Amino acid sequence: MTQRPARQASPVTDKIKRSIERAHLKLRFGLKQALGPSLSNRLSSLLAALRRAALQHSRGSATNGKISENKDIYLRALFKRSAAKLEQGLDYVPKSLEALDRDDLSVRLIPFYLPQFHPIPENDKWWGKGFTEWTNVTRAVPQFVGHYQPHLPIDLGFYDLRLIDVLRAQIALAKHYGIYGFCFHHYWFGGKRLLELPVKHLLANPDIDFPFCLCWANENWSRRWDGGEHEILISQSHSPSDDIAFLEDIFPAFLDPRYIRIDGRPLLIVYRATLLPEARATAARWKEHCAKRGVAEPFLVAARSFDVFDPRPLGFDASVEFPPHQISAVEATHKMAVINADYSGRVYDYREFLQAAVRRREKEFLNFSCVMPAWDNEARKPGRGHTFAFSSPEQYGRWLAAECEKTLKRRDPNHHLVFVNAWNEWAEGAHLEPDCKYGYGYLNATADVLRRYKNDKKQSTGSKAVSDCGSVSMNVSGLAGESAGKILDRIIVVSHDAHPYGAQFLALALARSLKREMNLEVEVILLGKGKLKSDFAASVPIHDLSNSGPEDRATRKLVQSLAQRGFSRAIVNTTASGWIVPMLREVGIESLCLIHELPGIIRSYGLENQAKQIASYAKTIVFGARVVAEGFSQFAFIKPEKQVVRPQGLYRRNRWRSDKREARVKLRNRLGLEPDAKVVLAVGSPDHRKGVDLFVECACRILAKRADVDFIWLGHWDSGKRRAMVPKLPPGPSKDRIHFVEYDSDTALYHAGSDVYALTSREDPFPSVV
Repeated sequence: MTQRPARQASPVTDKIKRSIERAHLKLRFGLKQALGPSLSNRLSSLLAALRRAALQHSRGSATNGKISENKDIYLRALFKRSAAKLEQGLDYVPKSLEALDRDDLSVRLIPFYLPQFHPIPENDKWWGKGFTEWTNVTRAVPQFVGHYQPHLPIDLGFYDLRLIDVLRAQIALAKHYGIYGFCFHHYWFGGKRLLELPVKHLLANPDIDFPFCLCWANENWSRRWDGGEHEILISQSHSPSDDIAFLEDIFPAFLDPRYIRIDGRPLLIVYRATLLPEARATAARWKEHCAKRGVAEPFLVAARSFDVFDPRPLGFDASVEFPPHQISAVEATHKMAVINADYSGRVYDYREFLQAAVRRREKEFLNFSCVMPAWDNEARKPGRGHTFAFSSPEQYGRWLAAECEKTLKRRDPNHHLVFVNAWNEWAEGAHLEPDCKYGYGYLNATADVLRRYKNDKKQSTGSKAVSDCGSVSMNVSGLAGESAGKILDRIIVVSHDAHPYGAQFLALALARSLKREMNLEVEVILLGKGKLKSDFAASVPIHDLSNSGPEDRATRKLVQSLAQRGFSRAIVNTTASGWIVPMLREVGIESLCLIHELPGIIRSYGLENQAKQIASYAKTIVFGARVVAEGFSQFAFIKPEKQVVRPQGLYRRNRWRSDKREARVKLRNRLGLEPDAKVVLAVGSPDHRKGVDLFVECACRILAKRADVDFIWLGHWDSGKRRAMVPKLPPGPSKDRIHFVEYDSDTALYHAGSDVYALTSREDPFPSVV
């Protein structure tokens, strides 16, 4: 075949030539506007066919390597970009100096995070020694005029996730721009984890303050990058036993206080839920196993990646978008000035894709929004990738704003989550991390959008108490999500037993106050026996479950009956009552839990599981002091918006407060004390935690020096406790000045008639101290 001579370049100046080139490109991309969509599409298809024929023809001629005049534009742009300094690029955006606090925002933004940026033996075997995602990223080349490739990082550089400092730098950057947390892609294959280092680093470093969750990428790994079944490298082994093994493996993450929760339940995304042989059975199996382990059941979310359209038949709680999947895209390959004669990829218009995404109707089930900053997997599929052209930080910002607006229309703030695909999918051109072309443009666009959705008033843990609850006269409407501001007419009070101690007196006072002062219909559930049962019964109807537990039919029947009768709120007193909170939640009754116990008593009574149940299922948790909240966090994580620190105050006024002189006389007469005796008082359960032994020791020391002081311990004594104290009493008449007084309902007289109150507790939350 005779080769034709190459066409000589015309003697046209570069300036004139560039003008012609720009006019040519404007003509190409102005067809639709000038000719109308129908004729434009037909003509574009014809041009594309002619171009493909020309490309095929040009393959046989080395001297005809120049496909068209577009090659000159391509090369000039390529050389210019390689020589340009970052700050000279028109698209480059420097790092913002203004930080955005994620806690100020009403939207929680969660980008997906790819961990494939450190070498592992498996990838060394399959793809070559030292393979990471950067191996793909750096080999990408532009395939058409204006094609942005390769995507190269700045500042963070070609990082290696084996280094914990990289993760710290990424998190610091994300926090600076208001990002709430990361969703790490999690790779588990029948007991084998891959690429787990970032999460492992995070769990091992609790000082890194950043929420996170997991997305199980539960498909086979193959030699193709599309989740197909060709040349499988490592496969899944889905089975009932694998379901449980997988769940056990991620329990450490679930129990981490930084793990992201929805409605108190750890968020778990499954990338391809339909690959589970029986997804509904798997979901039920996970929930049942969590209940056995005393761990909150996961909030299951199915990614809408391939063939998931509705999560409900799968037994999942919600779905999450995963663009570019399941959004209609109009191909624009024929509009591109392709340079590579062998190019077989596809190009789509990001701007039209954005419009299609925004136009989608809201689902009738919970479906979390997800946006992508850009998309181009040319790095993974050289010459045959899918590219979304015309993406930019501005276009991405428009999409993100639309999804935030849609999300905030949901009434439950727990569901105000928006996802991003992705933080660092560099080989798919989908990354918020800064790059050479746009700099911090995508992060800046992210912060600009999020800044519009600041909370009207940032509520701290302390200030939130005003809206959530008070002490005894608490605003019970704080329990309501959608019912806030409305007085409820029915409420349940739960007490772990009816013994005459502080927490039980508080529950009794609450029941009385809610009925008498707030005119509510109140009923009490007693989970144990005690002397105060008759006092409760004299005030409100009671339900005695002292002989029942969480597995008993009577308990479940009572809870269901209360729900059917219109009770929708409960005040659950003490950690010991925590086992009933999930049962109340199951029938639609929300719980406000009052927590008084410190870590020592939670451990000594084995209440760790109850603490976890409260953290997972309660609507609001009220702590009497900050030290109580901090201690409780050792056993379970509570989202800041769910917890309130509010001093309990006094649950009843002292009727002797205006006549202490008479109270002094009456108390001494009642106990047969000398009229001028000084009285030191302690009230409470006479046990080791309350320091009854320390009380006696102090009494002995003081009585050794003076004989005008009487020591009174008022509490629920039993014969064993009383006998244990006898050897500790001082010899001689001094021992008669230490008094162990049995339960007396008139504690007010003792408080008003004493001179000193002795607080000898080894551990005490000070619930009734003002």
